[in-house]
Amino acid sequence: MDKINIKGNLSRHNLFYSNDLVVKARFEVDLRGRDNSLKVEEGVTVTNLKVLYKGSNSSVSIGRNCRVGGIIIVEDNCNVVIGDGTKINNNATRIHCGEFGTSIKIGANCLLANVRFRTSDQHSIVDQHTGERLNKACDIEIEDNVWLAEEVNVYKGVTIATGSVVAARSTVTKSLPSHCLCAGTPAKVVKEHISWDHKKL
Repeated sequence: MDKINIKGNLSRHNLFYSNDLVVKARFEVDLRGRDNSLKVEEGVTVTNLKVLYKGSNSSVSIGRNCRVGGIIIVEDNCNVVIGDGTKINNNATRIHCGEFGTSIKIGANCLLANVRFRTSDQHSIVDQHTGERLNKACDIEIEDNVWLAEEVNVYKGVTIATGSVVAARSTVTKSLPSHCLCAGTPAKVVKEHISWDHKKL
C-alpha cells in the first residue's frame, strides 16, 4: 500500500489496487467505521485524490484507465462508481454521497472538469404540519460519454443521459436527455442531436 497514504485501521476494510497504479501527487484514503471497500482497476492515474469514508459498509470503485483527482466522500452504506476510461481533469472535483444509502455512478469515457456532485442537501427541510421531510436524499447517475465542463454542479436525483454535454458553470437540478448540449441554472437543453469528441477536430 506504499502508493497510498492510508489513515485508519486497514484490517477493518478491503482495499485493492492494480500494481500499475500511477500516483502523480497525493492519494490519501481516510478510513473510519468498518467494512468499507476501495477498488482501483488497471491503468489508473491519480493526480491528487482523497477518499474519505465517514461511515461503514460503503464502496468506491474506479474503473480501468481512469484519470482521477479531487475528493470523494461517502457516508454509511454509500456507493461511488467511476466507469472505465473516465477522466477528471481538475483536482477541485468533489463527489459527495452525503446521506445513508445513496450512490453516485459515473459512466465510462466521461470527461469532467471541477465538477461537484451532491446526493443530499445535508440539512432537513420539514413540513410544519405533517413533519415530513421535503428534501430527501437521492442518487445521481451520469451515463456513458458525458462531458461536464468547468464549475458544473450536479444535485440529487439527477440522471444525465449518454453523450450529453453540460456547459461551464451550469447547475443541474433535473435529469437531462441523451446527446444534448445543456446550459444554465437550472440547466436546460439548448441543442439536440449532438455528439462530442475528446480530440479537437
